[in-house]
Amino acid sequence: MKQRSIRGKVLLLLIGTLTMAFLLVAVALSWLIDRHHDTLSGESAQALLREVGTRLADHERHLLAGTQALAQREDIIAALTRLANYPPAGKARERSYANEKIRLAAKLDGIVETPWINELSVYDGNGRLVAFSRETSAGNAAPAVGKIGSELPAEVLLQAQDLARPPAAHIRKIRRHDRLVFEAIAPVLRQRDGEQRLAGWVHMVSTVAPDELKALARQRNMAIDLLFSGNFDRDNRYSLKPEQFSHAPTIFGLGLVHAAPTAPQHPQYFLGAAALGLDDKEQAWFVTAFDRQTAQHEQKRVLGVVLAVLLGSLLLTVPLANRAGRRWISAPFDKLSSGVHAYAQGRLDAALELQGGDEFEAIAADFNQMADALRLRENSIREAEARWQFALEGADHGVWDWNPKRREMYFSPSWKRMLGYAEDEIANTLGSWRTLIHPEDLPAVRTAVGRHVRGETDSYRASYRIRAKAGHYRWVLAVGRVLQRTVDGQALRMIGTTTDITEQRHAQEMLEQLMGALQNSEARYRGFFTESKAVMLLIDPADGRIIDANPAASGFYGYNHEELLALRSADINPLSHDEVTAEMLQAQQDGREHYIFPQRLKDGTIRTVEVYSGPYLHDGRLVLYSIIHDISERIEAERGMREAATVFDATSEAIMITDASGVIKRVNPAFTVTTGYTPEEAVGQTPRLIKSGRHDALYYEEMWQHLQATGRWEGEVWNRRKNGEIYPEWQVISAVRSATGTVVEYVSIFIDITERKRSEAEIAYRANYDALTGLPNRNLLGERLGQALKQARREDTLVAVLFIDLDFFKEVNDTLGHAVGDQLLQSVAERMQHCVRETDTIGRQGGDEFVVLLANIVDTVTAAAVAEKIIAQLAEPFVLDGNEIHIGASIGITLFPNDGGDSETLFRNADMAMYRAKSAGRNNAQFFEMAMTTAAVERRMLEADLRGALARGEFVLYYQPVIDLASGSIIGAEALLRWQHPQRGLVGPDSFIPLAEETGLIREIGAWVFAECCRQMVAWQAAGHQLTMAINVSVRQLPDVLSMKHILATLAQHGLSPRQIVLEITEGMLLVNSPAIQEWFVAAGTAGLQLAIDDFGTGYSSLAYLKRFPVHHVKIDRGFVRDMATDPADQALVNAILSMANSLGLSVVAEGVETTEQAALLRASTCKYAQGFFYSRPLTVEDFNAQLKATGQAHAPVGRGLANVPNNH
Repeated sequence: MKQRSIRGKVLLLLIGTLTMAFLLVAVALSWLIDRHHDTLSGESAQALLREVGTRLADHERHLLAGTQALAQREDIIAALTRLANYPPAGKARERSYANEKIRLAAKLDGIVETPWINELSVYDGNGRLVAFSRETSAGNAAPAVGKIGSELPAEVLLQAQDLARPPAAHIRKIRRHDRLVFEAIAPVLRQRDGEQRLAGWVHMVSTVAPDELKALARQRNMAIDLLFSGNFDRDNRYSLKPEQFSHAPTIFGLGLVHAAPTAPQHPQYFLGAAALGLDDKEQAWFVTAFDRQTAQHEQKRVLGVVLAVLLGSLLLTVPLANRAGRRWISAPFDKLSSGVHAYAQGRLDAALELQGGDEFEAIAADFNQMADALRLRENSIREAEARWQFALEGADHGVWDWNPKRREMYFSPSWKRMLGYAEDEIANTLGSWRTLIHPEDLPAVRTAVGRHVRGETDSYRASYRIRAKAGHYRWVLAVGRVLQRTVDGQALRMIGTTTDITEQRHAQEMLEQLMGALQNSEARYRGFFTESKAVMLLIDPADGRIIDANPAASGFYGYNHEELLALRSADINPLSHDEVTAEMLQAQQDGREHYIFPQRLKDGTIRTVEVYSGPYLHDGRLVLYSIIHDISERIEAERGMREAATVFDATSEAIMITDASGVIKRVNPAFTVTTGYTPEEAVGQTPRLIKSGRHDALYYEEMWQHLQATGRWEGEVWNRRKNGEIYPEWQVISAVRSATGTVVEYVSIFIDITERKRSEAEIAYRANYDALTGLPNRNLLGERLGQALKQARREDTLVAVLFIDLDFFKEVNDTLGHAVGDQLLQSVAERMQHCVRETDTIGRQGGDEFVVLLANIVDTVTAAAVAEKIIAQLAEPFVLDGNEIHIGASIGITLFPNDGGDSETLFRNADMAMYRAKSAGRNNAQFFEMAMTTAAVERRMLEADLRGALARGEFVLYYQPVIDLASGSIIGAEALLRWQHPQRGLVGPDSFIPLAEETGLIREIGAWVFAECCRQMVAWQAAGHQLTMAINVSVRQLPDVLSMKHILATLAQHGLSPRQIVLEITEGMLLVNSPAIQEWFVAAGTAGLQLAIDDFGTGYSSLAYLKRFPVHHVKIDRGFVRDMATDPADQALVNAILSMANSLGLSVVAEGVETTEQAALLRASTCKYAQGFFYSRPLTVEDFNAQLKATGQAHAPVGRGLANVPNNH
């Protein structure tokens, strides 16, 4: 690292001191400026809020005055008077009444063009809506008369409190669609009999325009927002909380704004706030914001001037300080540094020349004297060393020189020649020497070297075997001494010689053997042979026969002494003669004094042994003695070590081995792959090398305590890779102990579990959250409900469970496809999240079922309010893939602890309440009642029976005749489905058809009905009856179950013409916005099938649909036919339907004919066909055949003439 000069340090200190002083001044100025801007921002906010309050007060006065003026207009009073005086009943009254309301709506349309009026409505004296007009998004008013229908916005209706008595004009402030709305209500009074009487009410609505408020704020370089307590988080871009407005001032009378003691704090804006209480029990806040960056701009400009002054001062100071430092410090110091550097490089003849009479000159003189002394000493040492090495080389001794501190080792050329190596064939390292020493001699050599290095002996002396280049071992004598030590006694340099003593050693050994042979008697040998623990054999070299064996041999081989003497060496050595010879030659080449053979024991076990063998004079003849050592365990241990080494290098698990003090000794390749550190980078470090810093000291302390107590620790650890990435790993640490129990090593094995944790997190998410909507699923809902119940028990509060089932979702899925259905479920989930608190839970049970958990509530009102919000949100149309979709929600509500004490009971009761909501007309919410339990059980039993009814053959068809009114003959039949239940008896369709449609069973049942009708048509045709068959079709069957391909194939199979079948549909099916179903209608007409519209006049279809699709027949609903004899209006409607049908070329069938008068009126109105109880109830096939014989049969018209279109209910 580059060293910083003294001159630079002094200069930096001076500059730093000056800079710090000026920065403190700049910070003080910045603080004062910031305080000034805080004051100005607060005053600006108060001024803007006062002006807003004034504008709102003017707005209220104008609206109230305008409403009162409209209520006093003569034309409004006259219109309401006329509406009140119309006759009480009759068709004429209805038409006049409707026309008057239309004229009144047209007048309102002109008034709504006033810019500050958004909506205007008029009510009669009873509070009924007469007419209204509303400004549309395009700015045009949309007038409407007071017909209550699906097109009428709910918010235009007056509330009960608005119809006060005595009547008086008043105004109220509410939130509508997240806007502030002023509603003015004024009574319309008319003079009658000399006194004023109430004729009706005028209701005028004006919305506060956000653009006007924002324009006022922009004039002051500020912004303004309007927040509501009912939807606080939606437009809250400042991340504020309602409690921060607890001290906000109020706007009294929408006029003067009082000064606020405090305002909400925000890091980016200066905020101001004023509160406004609304009449719908909500709270509104006007929040002003002034961007702090604008305020800070001026502050930065002033600070810029200060910094410029600072910079100028520094520029003047730096050159002066630099010049002084260079003259007095830098120049002398550079000369001194150059001289010292030359000494460090060994150039001791370099001289330092400094003048000036200061400390630098004295230091230079001392360095010159030191260099002279070192130069003289170095020359003396070099000369003595040369003489010493020359003498040793001449005596053929090998010289070595070892530096323990730097771990450097020098071997002289004669040392290398002694072992047969060339100068460059052996490295000058301590490791090279250590690997050449015989393994059995290495411990003794290490001990001798260590004792001398520690100062325990005067000199080092050791004889040992060392491997020559040829591979054999030679005996050498090494002598040496430490020449230099540190102050604390550590060795710095050790030199010595090595002499080859192989020949002397061999001579000495031979001499010792001869002396021993001469001195030892036979008895002494016998005692040694017998008492030795080593396995010993005497073998005849001529034939390999065992001539003697000691007790240790019997114990090893498992034979007794006599058995051993009966064996030959080949009996216990499984090797062949050639293999034995090869091993002996190999031992000689390796310089081994022993052979390695396998030995077979009496029990067949093979053991590996070392055999030391040689000649021995026994009983006057030369034999071979063999001393045998079992090395099987050692061989296995060495094999295990080799295998362990292979596993160590090949395993995919990272392994790190440290010594007892925690210093890394070895790592495997997997360690490098996992951490990024190579062995060179890791060895010598501690495990802190990969420490992530994610765990505290207590974590490691507990790990260490457990490891010390048990010898093993296992767990998850977060570590850091070389590239800085923090990752999780599963680590196992084991302590390795010596025979005495002392820890010598620690082995750490770990694997990267990043992917496993990612997979576990993914599995946990999928196990608890719905994949489509991201909402909690059934499992997580159960857990959260359990937690909510525990909290409710502790705090004595309520928990509400709302079970939500989407109305008409099945139709959307069937007609528009599953992709649109999935998008709809996602949109529903998103809308519902706006209806609950953050602490509440919305989950998806599956399909189109959702659950809302409301925890910690105190009354049922909260649950009802949430249900109403959800219903309102889901009633708004959804636009998906260009389709406008309308659905609803049926909601069941149950409460803890009132309705159940556990999750299962609450879910079950909420489900029953939901079915009650569906039965009540859908799109509503119902609280659970105990009576629902019986109904739910009944419904489940009915559904269970229904699922097997088709397979058990319990469905039967009844047929109701269609009559020709002119002749009274049967010209067709309507197939009506009945369920012959084994316990309930004959069950009508109203009891099971809705359940079949809801469960989807209608698809299989409908297919059976169509096939059965075709079979019956064949039977009638064979009997000579030419009839048409009307079959009801459900939208759930289209377009796949009753596909054109299936219908035509079935007809062809029975030999029937498509014109003999009438498929009866409802008006609602014409309105289904599904290209697939609309294509089915067109294909049906193309194939020749006849289509009939059932219950015509009760739906919402238009004549355009009758022209667009191939409709052949219409059936007049029984409700119109029932009262046509007594109600002229119903008779007029029947006549209108007949006239329309004749104009379009459609045939008409009148349903529900029950009296002679009804039949006569229909004949007089040119209606040709009818059906009803007057002619016949639905009949079994046997009874229907009997009636055919009794009444006769007319031929059915072809084409667009006749339809036998029944009601499958």
